[in-house]
Amino acid sequence: MRAVARNTAADGVRNKFESERERAPVEVEECVTSEANRVAATGRPAPNAAEKLKHASPNLMTDAELLEQLLLAANHNVVPGEGIEDVRPVKAMLENGIELDDVLFTLKSHIDRRAYPKNRALASWSERRFVVAVAEAYGRHASSAS
Repeated sequence: MRAVARNTAADGVRNKFESERERAPVEVEECVTSEANRVAATGRPAPNAAEKLKHASPNLMTDAELLEQLLLAANHNVVPGEGIEDVRPVKAMLENGIELDDVLFTLKSHIDRRAYPKNRALASWSERRFVVAVAEAYGRHASSAS
């Protein structure tokens, strides 16, 4: 017991747990100063391009800015064409009380292939599977807020 208290073993070797405690502040400092290790220091990853744009009010965004956010959240897993260029369905969702975060979350989890490699590409913002997933995310978000 005394050997542990003095941080040495009977043979004079330092206690390995104490040496790890001494190194901990250095490792934490390294995590804070390193942008690559920001996840370990703050508990959340560095913001990506979509998160940097997300702070603009949906009412103040142009269609091009909204489209850019949507494409970034979906990681461009869309079929290029008129259905994707027309953001009116998403604007209608936003005007009816659905938050942009719910739409972006749905894109990241149901469309982006990084979340699930077999996610199918989205051909239109009014595609049924996308609209239903946004409604479900909104329902979960609204029920947890009350």
